Amino acid sequence: MWKNRHRITTRPENRDGRQRRRLGRVFEYLPCLRGLRDFVLQVYRLFDPEQSPHQAACRRAALVRDAVCQADPDLAKALAMLTAEKFARMVAYRRCPVGERVRTNNRVERTNRRLRHFEKVRYKWRRRRTIVRFVILAVQRWHHRRIAEEAQDEGRDRRPTVPDARKQAA
Repeated sequence: MWKNRHRITTRPENRDGRQRRRLGRVFEYLPCLRGLRDFVLQVYRLFDPEQSPHQAACRRAALVRDAVCQADPDLAKALAMLTAEKFARMVAYRRCPVGERVRTNNRVERTNRRLRHFEKVRYKWRRRRTIVRFVILAVQRWHHRRIAEEAQDEGRDRRPTVPDARKQAA
């Protein structure tokens, strides 16, 4: 049971036959988890990229009104976090075609890549305290280096001002 707990939240398209059988076995042992699985699938349908924002809003309204979800205190708590205004912000990217582009935050991605590299090249980080210290020092070093590079770039961009000939003639 414990080994298969992640299968409850796994997307259906990411499972093979063996994983489906194991999930079926989990439901045989604990049929109450079937309601949780249905809830997870409904949440996945809320953020389906093939639907319009209006369809997403209708599906959210149906999910919030669902009596089965409201009866379970944990699911009701999860639904309470999915307010209409928060949901509108979550699906706002669907309103314009520009939102279909993949956007990344390069600075954050670069930092994550560096941290993963440091994690690989270090033999072992044994204590949490040493990891935190190293990350703080590394981020601080990168920040200072970036500030210095920006200052150099600003210094290069400045051109000496040439006096305007019209002002000199006046």
